[in-house]
Amino acid sequence: VKEIKTKEIPPETYLQFIWKQGELYEDFLLESAKNSGVYIDDQTQVYVPEFNVSGKIDIVVLDPSESKYRILEAKSVYGFNANKVLGTPSERKQGQMGVPKPNYLMQLGIYQWWYANNNDDFSDALLVAGARDTGKYAEFGLTVELNEETGEDHIYYYQNDPYPGDKVDSKISIQNIMSQYKYIQDCLDTSVIPQRDFDLKYSDEQIDTLYS
Repeated sequence: VKEIKTKEIPPETYLQFIWKQGELYEDFLLESAKNSGVYIDDQTQVYVPEFNVSGKIDIVVLDPSESKYRILEAKSVYGFNANKVLGTPSERKQGQMGVPKPNYLMQLGIYQWWYANNNDDFSDALLVAGARDTGKYAEFGLTVELNEETGEDHIYYYQNDPYPGDKVDSKISIQNIMSQYKYIQDCLDTSVIPQRDFDLKYSDEQIDTLYS
């Protein structure tokens, strides 16, 4: 670790600028929550001891329509790839938005499952994605519910604003996420190097599968 730190290359100025823009977007939502009187808390610590998983909730707000708390996660996007989350111009004309990135869903899903699902004062979580370049945004609702078919807690999301939509099963389960954390922790505890999560060389069968 010491050797790695001595060879550490500082991030480029461009990357630091992108990070700062992301912080500014979160600050904007935080200030908006305070100005509108729905602010409850921010940077709330979350820790799942069984799997040694920790994180911080961006903002906790109060939903006046049902007097329930909501976890709010802020994400800033930009450029062409932003359309995948926010929706393309043609999709938005039809009242459709994009799809939240899997890492967004997993992060917020853990918070909702561990923190909100265990407290009756909380309702659905909110994922707010905003474009740093165009100003467009998309707000998704998120729940974690038992899927009777798999017997696992699945992460569901739905379009909330500006175009409400139906609930979608992301097919991502909390149990699957946590099993990965447990695997890494077990490797750390036993000093075993984790197996690669990719193949250096594909077999003929894998190539056929990937092609199809």
